[in-house]
Amino acid sequence: SAWGRMLHRVFGVSDLAVAPVLAAFFLGMGLGAFLGGRISSRTSRPARTYAMLEVGVAALAVVSVIALPQVHHLYAHLGRGLSFGALSVLRLGLALLFLVPPTALMGATLPVLVAAVADDASRWRVRTTALYAVNTLGAVVGAGLTGFYLLPAIGVRDSVLLAALGSTIAAALVGFGARDLRRPTHEAGPAHEATEAAERDARFDVPLLVGAAAAFATGALSLAGEV
Repeated sequence: SAWGRMLHRVFGVSDLAVAPVLAAFFLGMGLGAFLGGRISSRTSRPARTYAMLEVGVAALAVVSVIALPQVHHLYAHLGRGLSFGALSVLRLGLALLFLVPPTALMGATLPVLVAAVADDASRWRVRTTALYAVNTLGAVVGAGLTGFYLLPAIGVRDSVLLAALGSTIAAALVGFGARDLRRPTHEAGPAHEATEAAERDARFDVPLLVGAAAAFATGALSLAGEV
């Protein structure tokens, strides 16, 4: 992977060195999905929240490229003379420090994106299923494209920077393309409800297309970092 290869240069490529990287990656994704679900139920502008999460992913991706030499030096300094068990703990700790912040933001993106696109209860199942399907497809494409083409062609550093650019584009796509999508305020009166429903129906197709593209990009970028 992009991040995986970066940390393999620090920890090595044995099973015991790879395991902390995978553990940290999926811990961050799971933690982010949990927190994203809580955030999505509280925010009134999930599209804007999604855009902010993607910008955070992009920023941390750039930071990871800059910070990698320091992680390497820290591992070499702290790991000198440690026992096998202590060295394993050190690897896990550094992997958590390096990977959990960006992967937690990645994990939070899909629940928030679902809230942005599938806010209409009558269409929630269909739209949510579509987003998860497209997100999974994006993950497959991202993993294959990164592993078989990007890493051999442009290297680890540029692959991470390209992923950061992709996150920025996804943020712009949702932030601007769905800028009018907000959760409805519940005011009394049938006239208000009818107007609100008409406005929502008139603009709902655009957020779905935007959300599908963003879900694909999110899946691709997430697995591109783990492969």
